[in-house]
Amino acid sequence: MIIERDATVTPTRYAHRDLRKELGVDIAKASSDDLLAAWLWSTEARYCRVMANRANRIRDAIDLACGNVRLLKGNEWPESGGDRTPVGVRGQVDAALDHVLAQLELLDRDASGDYEQVLSAWRDMSREAGVPVVELFSGEGDRRRAPVEGAYEAYRRMAKASERLDALLAELCTEVHAAALLENERHRSVQSGRLPPEAVFLRSVHQAVHRHRIRVSVEVAHMEEAARLPRETLEFSPYQAESEISRKSDTGSHGLRSSLYEAIVEWSPIRRQLADQLEAELNTADQMVARAGELWDALAPRCALTPERGGTAEPADSAGLFGMLAQLSQEVSVSRDRLEEALSEHRALAWPLAMRANRRCDWARSGRSLGMEDIRRLHHREFEHLVADLLERDGLVIEQAAGGAGDLGADVIARCPETGRRIVVQCKHTRTGAKVGTPDLQRFKGTVWDIHQADVALLVTNAAFSRKAKELAGQFGIQLMGGPQMDQWARLGDPLTEVRL
Repeated sequence: MIIERDATVTPTRYAHRDLRKELGVDIAKASSDDLLAAWLWSTEARYCRVMANRANRIRDAIDLACGNVRLLKGNEWPESGGDRTPVGVRGQVDAALDHVLAQLELLDRDASGDYEQVLSAWRDMSREAGVPVVELFSGEGDRRRAPVEGAYEAYRRMAKASERLDALLAELCTEVHAAALLENERHRSVQSGRLPPEAVFLRSVHQAVHRHRIRVSVEVAHMEEAARLPRETLEFSPYQAESEISRKSDTGSHGLRSSLYEAIVEWSPIRRQLADQLEAELNTADQMVARAGELWDALAPRCALTPERGGTAEPADSAGLFGMLAQLSQEVSVSRDRLEEALSEHRALAWPLAMRANRRCDWARSGRSLGMEDIRRLHHREFEHLVADLLERDGLVIEQAAGGAGDLGADVIARCPETGRRIVVQCKHTRTGAKVGTPDLQRFKGTVWDIHQADVALLVTNAAFSRKAKELAGQFGIQLMGGPQMDQWARLGDPLTEVRL
């Protein structure tokens, strides 16, 4: 910040001196309560977002722990009797698993409620963006309970839940440790102190299949949750997206919603693609789990992992069964690689869309976004200045901001500071929607190259071009920007380099 001689607070982040002075006057008029309230609101919003992210990780950890304990409870035990039965181990482990699972389910229920409270607080802070900050905090002198307070209390409860989760898992490990020692001793006694290699292989493949299935199911759950968030946050149903986007004159908060919905519509095909891939991988994982269970039932007695049932003889084709087990191991590895590749591809496709959506939302919030109906009501001079402002926003240096008598067809002239290329623009504004025809194009072509020495010639209108004009533009080397491209440039805030001319 700079204090000039007239004691005006001047923000240095803006390039234009007049803009700095005007905003500096407004800042100087603001009271200390105004500035403090604005800072508090910004800090609370950021804090709510951080707590929501942390609370989500805690909830996921509790969900994963519940799933792992349920998987352990679903494992089959050997039948009673015989020297392979772990005497006294089954009751001890089952009791420990039941106790911990009951505690984890209670913990999961409470954590889910607290997480929804934290997420609700973050949404409340987002919706309150349009409320004057002084009214938001003062409330005519009465202290107002901000959403961040409820979020902080819920997050503290979730942090205690995370500590309780660690204590429960440690308790489970302690109670099962003795049982694990007995189980290990049983295997050692059966096979002279060590498990056979085929038993180790069978157990490793069986565990790998179940771990992969859990990983895929977690990704599916995350994708389903992400698909619900935009609708819950914006409080609109999906079928309204297209109608919102079609309202090209929306600005302000409506323009922001329209920008968000356009991001959702662009992201939906990518999300559906990944959702289809995850669904296919989940079906494949389910099939592999079923096959792993069948191979376990057939080979576990052979490997002394479970007792023989009723004196069943050794399978005649045990070599063939182990061959199927080896094939299953390869399929699990391929499925894991396929899952990682799908997730990496999704991230690569979603990242540019997220950055563009963020930029468009910033442009809508800036108040400079103009829809086509707003542009139609402009005077033709205002339209020329709008084009010059948009070019300057995109980083070009403006040499001429509007046309006039004797401009020889050049309304706006700009130059690229990096390359020095000269861009000459002719603007054709209409309030009736009349198309730009070949006479305008021919007059522009007669001066833009020879007289104005343009490197790029651009003809801009808020309407459309005739078919013949489009054909001649290709022959003359002139770029055309019609209504749809103008909407993308002025309303959405996309730079000129990303507008498809």
